[in-house]
Amino acid sequence: DLTPFYQSRMQFISPQQRKIIEYLCEQRGKFAVKEIAQHCFITQQTASSQLKQLREMGYVYADSQGRESFYELQEPLMRICLEAKKRRGTPNQLFISFLRVWFSREELKNRLAILPLEAVFDRECTLQALAGMETSDDPKVTALLRDWNDAWKNFNHSKMLEISEELILVRGFAIDWLKRSQAYFYNAYPEEAIRCLLDKAIKIDSKNAEIWATLASYFQLFGLLKDALLAYEKSIEIDNKNGIIWSLKAFTEAKFCQNIEARDSIEKAINLNGENYTVLTNAIFVYREIKDSLKLNHCIDKCLELFPTSDEVWLEKAIQLMNIDYQESLKCVEKAIALNPDSYQNYFILASIQQSLGSYEEALYSINNSIELCHSDSRLLLCKVHILANLNYHIDAIKLLNECLLLNTNILNDPDLSLNNLSEIKSLYQNAREMMKLAAIDILLYIFANNIISQNWLKDSQSMLEIYARHNLLNDLSGGLVESIKAINEPSTSDHTAQAWLEMWQNLASQYDEFKVALNLLKVAVEYKINRDRRVLLQLPQEERQILEELLNPDVT
Repeated sequence: DLTPFYQSRMQFISPQQRKIIEYLCEQRGKFAVKEIAQHCFITQQTASSQLKQLREMGYVYADSQGRESFYELQEPLMRICLEAKKRRGTPNQLFISFLRVWFSREELKNRLAILPLEAVFDRECTLQALAGMETSDDPKVTALLRDWNDAWKNFNHSKMLEISEELILVRGFAIDWLKRSQAYFYNAYPEEAIRCLLDKAIKIDSKNAEIWATLASYFQLFGLLKDALLAYEKSIEIDNKNGIIWSLKAFTEAKFCQNIEARDSIEKAINLNGENYTVLTNAIFVYREIKDSLKLNHCIDKCLELFPTSDEVWLEKAIQLMNIDYQESLKCVEKAIALNPDSYQNYFILASIQQSLGSYEEALYSINNSIELCHSDSRLLLCKVHILANLNYHIDAIKLLNECLLLNTNILNDPDLSLNNLSEIKSLYQNAREMMKLAAIDILLYIFANNIISQNWLKDSQSMLEIYARHNLLNDLSGGLVESIKAINEPSTSDHTAQAWLEMWQNLASQYDEFKVALNLLKVAVEYKINRDRRVLLQLPQEERQILEELLNPDVT
């Protein structure tokens, strides 16, 4: 009999403290001072004072979260005593809770099947534990859901998967399969994520709007437009009052250029949930995509009015102002950085604005900050290439273009690359290649001009040759070598320098077929420069001779 223990512990505390202890025994969990005061019909100040004393005596303990403290019973044995005292002859609820936490549904069913008929008490407890599993009050489910949310907030994706699997064993609801799907998705298993929804969650509960909306978002990431829109429509058919789902549908429609449908969907979303952050930010994207600047700016201003600490919206405002007022745009992006200094996109836009203002040194500092925060976005590297070129750091610019091309090549070869990102990455890759092609002439002229006195060309030239060969762009680099003939034929360039430039490139590139014509032209050009005898031009075929004559001084042609 635990009654003496209970009585001995309770005799040392006041009636108000006893009332608090009994409330905590009955409720099971942590509660704020305000809530305890309300249920015990005492003031919050009195409750706070009594709880402080109870804590000092070891009856309760507190868990602080921000400015608020949450109290819980320190001694579970007291709860058992009170439960036994109140429910003599009936199943103990704490014991039932223990069964629900300790055993799965299947284990309890097996236990029920083997219990002898005379085990009335055990049978009643087991039946009540099973019945409790069908409700949302199951303490084990509650604990697992809380742990899953904590894992999600802390980006502990492997823990999310582990907890979701336990949820399925304990309960197996459609929503549990949804959580497993989300865990798979965050652990980079997109196919398993979709399979969880299609094969399990939807078969268990096909009327769950959240499941269909999640499936739609997966399809969208894979670039499966038709499937994504069908899933969003199914979700809306189940719940057509959810503005967030309407806005996600509008986002998808805008992304795939269904402008009329996107406008209709986003207006429905705004009518339903016009002050929701997700709805407004999706509206910003939709109106930007369909080029409705009036509604776009209205949405940005409304979002900033409701959510002034959103760095994403301040950044969007900065982008919209870039072609109107660079100084105001600069203020907006600085505000975004002050709110979120860990966003690489904020520094990227800052660098773009500074570059447009001609502040290249500042832009270089900003883009370096951006790249430090994100190494996998080739847009940042291309932005830095432009800045380096404007600062006349041409060698560094080409080396960075090389990094950019290698990065995009690796991404394009990634089997998990979504169709949605494929076209964007291809575009960035082609853009980088074009920049390298266009830079081929300038880079060789730069190498020649900046080392004309020391003739220290070898290291840079060899590096450029290796980079252009790696990306199959030697034809473009050889074209740059042909253009360098103009520079070596200048009167300020000595015969010795011209000969040294020729010999270096003969040693570096003679094994490449792409350089045969270029080296032949360069050889004849240097010979002509030294001898000034037009007859040396005749050793070239007519078409090559014509090219060389156009490169040489007008008096030759």
